[in-house]
Amino acid sequence: SPKVEGVLSKLKTLKNLIILNISNTEDKKNFDTEEYKSDRMFVTDTIFKINASNSIDKDDLKTMNVLYKKHKQIKQLFD
Repeated sequence: SPKVEGVLSKLKTLKNLIILNISNTEDKKNFDTEEYKSDRMFVTDTIFKINASNSIDKDDLKTMNVLYKKHKQIKQLFD
């Protein structure tokens, strides 16, 4: 369905943003790179879950929004 495709597209964007932040912060002391890797795993698991069930969990959408805001702010520190 178009909604599922849209969410999967946003998840891919979020995953790329998290991967970028992991590479930007890997050797920096003030960033929790392990936390970012955990965020990436959530996104990967969510993509897998949506592909398997073809449905979207509202709680996953809320978590996605929180992660997007967090990682957007982290990225701005490096822009």
